[in-house]
Amino acid sequence: MTHDADAIVIGAGLAAWWRPPNSRPLAAGSSWSIRSLRLLLACCFRALTANITEQFQGSSFLNSLNAAPTAASVQYVVIETRDDEVVTPYTNAFLPAGPNVQNITLQNQCAQDGSDHLSIPYDSNALQDMINALGAGSQSFQPTCASVGPIFGNV
Repeated sequence: MTHDADAIVIGAGLAAWWRPPNSRPLAAGSSWSIRSLRLLLACCFRALTANITEQFQGSSFLNSLNAAPTAASVQYVVIETRDDEVVTPYTNAFLPAGPNVQNITLQNQCAQDGSDHLSIPYDSNALQDMINALGAGSQSFQPTCASVGPIFGNV
């Protein structure tokens, strides 16, 4: 089966799925079904790429956000890992230093913390930092160090 034939089959399936009740069926491979599939794919691609490009360093969105990233009346705690494979370089996660900002690198607190982007929510060291930030808020807090692996964490 060629790619065109695949598109016709998929397009016909989408056309049948999108068809209003009690309407007449569309012919498989009609130009309407292929155009609809192309439109659907184009819309999805456009929506995804528009959001992705906003995250690129130097984008107008990030430049605007970074112009005034903090408010004086709010305490900020950023918990990040050196092994982050999504935020690169990992230091891009941090806020500019200030009296109301605490940037934490997990590996600076615990050398055996191997957490990555996905495992931070399941990292007992990060959770201790979060509880401290929501409670006492001690800048000198040191979590009880535990070994943490990527993806699944240790919680």
